[in-house]
Amino acid sequence: MFNFRNKINSKFGLIVIIIAVIASASAGLFYFFDLGVKKGIESREFGGGVDKIENDLIYIFGSFISPEHPELGQQAGTSMTVEINAKTKFKRTILYLPSQEELEKTEGRFNTDDLERKIEEVNFDQLAADHANDKDYVGGVTIYAKTRANIYGLDKFRAEEIEYTV
Repeated sequence: MFNFRNKINSKFGLIVIIIAVIASASAGLFYFFDLGVKKGIESREFGGGVDKIENDLIYIFGSFISPEHPELGQQAGTSMTVEINAKTKFKRTILYLPSQEELEKTEGRFNTDDLERKIEEVNFDQLAADHANDKDYVGGVTIYAKTRANIYGLDKFRAEEIEYTV
């Protein structure tokens, strides 16, 4: 008959039990937290409209962006909190809309890819000012927050780069 108490008392048995407990706990944590990878999808970018800006946080309503999974952009939007710090880089694109005269010629239609644009490096204060004045811009402020880490499934991350369009 197997004597469980003798096995526990032996050093080898104790080591085996400790390893089994650690392995089980690790597997459980991996399953529970999923280590930021859900369904094998990776996303390092989140894009959408700015809801509000407070201190060093940008609240965005939008979607995850993944070149391997373009369907993510078609899903219902979600809320994301983006942290910025002194290392975060900001790039602003200004789109110049056609004049009223040009719009009349094209019956109000235009291709955004053909619009004149100005791209410039800015800072967080400029983004905050653009957001505060977003009624001056057609469509408000559209933002893309990027990082090197997989952010899919998260609701908050620190951005390394912010690109936005006004």
